[in-house]
Amino acid sequence: IGKLEILNEDLVRPNDISMNHRGDRLLVAESAPNRVIVFELSQQGYIDSSWDLIHLPSFDDEPISIDILKNRPNLLAVIIRNKRKLLFFNLSKDRMIRKIDLPALCTQVRSHQEWLYLQAENGIIRIQNPFS
Repeated sequence: IGKLEILNEDLVRPNDISMNHRGDRLLVAESAPNRVIVFELSQQGYIDSSWDLIHLPSFDDEPISIDILKNRPNLLAVIIRNKRKLLFFNLSKDRMIRKIDLPALCTQVRSHQEWLYLQAENGIIRIQNPFS
């Protein structure tokens, strides 16, 4: 069995995590400060540094799920709690580049090839990646 370690204890309400394609950055969606924070990881997997990648200014804009797009590793998809919104951020430019209205409230996003899979209350929604 592997070793269990605490990587960080300073987060308020972490909701979801995603790892970049190189494995050297861990992204965390966090409520209350409404942000996505990046942890730069060392070769051994420990935190070297961290910074806020995205800070959503509205109290109601809680990021609950994130995923780096598999076919576009510089893009991040973010679902906002209790809103039918899917936001896309360019990781290299640290800014939002697109907003999509969703057909239902969704709680989780995952990407695979040219598709985005969204967990909704009554099932799974599949939409084509707008950047394919």
